[in-house]
Amino acid sequence: MVRHRMGWVLWIGLLCGGPALAQQDVGDAANEWRTMRAVLADGARDARLWQSVWAGGYGVATVYYGVRADRADDEDDRYDARVSVVKTALGVADVLLFPQPHARAERRLEALESEGRLDEARALMAEVAAEEQRRRGLRARLGPLLVNLAAGLTIAIDDDRPGDGALNFATGMLVSELRLRTQSQAVSNARPARQFTVRAGGGTLPVRYDWVLTPSMAAVALRF
Repeated sequence: MVRHRMGWVLWIGLLCGGPALAQQDVGDAANEWRTMRAVLADGARDARLWQSVWAGGYGVATVYYGVRADRADDEDDRYDARVSVVKTALGVADVLLFPQPHARAERRLEALESEGRLDEARALMAEVAAEEQRRRGLRARLGPLLVNLAAGLTIAIDDDRPGDGALNFATGMLVSELRLRTQSQAVSNARPARQFTVRAGGGTLPVRYDWVLTPSMAAVALRF
């Protein structure tokens, strides 16, 4: 009789535990979607501000140097302005033609969420994080390096002013570095290291973890 009663208790516990686990899984997925939306929204907002500031700054500089190229009193100043107007115009084009990926990813995430494609959404976040890192990597610095080097050499060799050419190069590289470093890192900052290993009793247990960051909380999700 006791055995019969214990069997019923176990069966009822499993019956109740099933929906509870399912609700937990649904809740975890909902939190993950919410977190991804929040992270991409932050990144898109930062990216729009970045694009507005830098496109506007380069645009103003282009107009300024264009005026100085024609009206500056000193011939050296007019020459430098002609070189700089090319650099700033290229800067405007680069900022407008190659925006950061967050706004596009935000639209893609919305479509994936409507279809419940969570794995693809996770892959999308990983792609955006990789793109953030690429836009700050060595290859991203190659273009500015070539432009500023060409400008500096033009002044140094063609106009026979090596000191002014070096100054133009250094100033251009400083501005370019600042532009790269002010790009959004919202997704990268929300994706820490993904796995560690627990060793006990002669065995190992890999543990994956992700930070869950929202405006109102911070937590860590463990997966064994």
